[in-house]
Amino acid sequence: MFRLSVEIEERQLLLYHIRDVQHQEGPDTIRWGLEKKGNFTTASLYKELTFPGVVNKEVMSLWKAKIPMKCKFFLWFFYSDCLPSAEQHVMRNWPGDEHCKVCGQIETTQLILFGCFLANYCWWTYHDALSWAITPMNLQQFLTFSKGSRREIPNSRMIFLLACICWGIRLIHNDYVFNNRVVSCPNVVVHQSLIFMHLSSCRHGAYFLRRNKNIGL
Repeated sequence: MFRLSVEIEERQLLLYHIRDVQHQEGPDTIRWGLEKKGNFTTASLYKELTFPGVVNKEVMSLWKAKIPMKCKFFLWFFYSDCLPSAEQHVMRNWPGDEHCKVCGQIETTQLILFGCFLANYCWWTYHDALSWAITPMNLQQFLTFSKGSRREIPNSRMIFLLACICWGIRLIHNDYVFNNRVVSCPNVVVHQSLIFMHLSSCRHGAYFLRRNKNIGL
């Protein structure tokens, strides 16, 4: 009885969709809706199966950046808000404290990499050194700022800088949380990002530093 009612509903739904179809003389033709020309291609089918949505240009700019692959995954997890933090662990029934050991606020990914004292000092240092118009306070603000007024995607040099700064902040933060190593000076965070910038891609890093006056324009 249940199956019969389902078939009736499906039949009514089909009749609703074809109610405006006009019948014409001549043989029927089949048109592939995923191609403009209407011809079937395996490429269009594969694209529909693997990615049926809209391309996120911001995420694609992260994957195309000239940084190590581990940093691309790091930024992608950060963009998706999937990086481990005390808040994330508490949501999974972790018995520990959800507050940051450095500043005492609830530890989120945005707090670790932008809002905490050490992170905030690092971003202000780059703001002063590179004469930025603003100091980004979160990831979305940084990506919007790095696009400038004429771009749809962030500047590649800014993505490189984002990876270096965030990676350095994350290393210093984890070292303090898990190993109880307190930094002697907040400049250590800046130095860590500069060292990583040099090691990750010396050629791209040098190019970035030579063009720092045009950064984000």
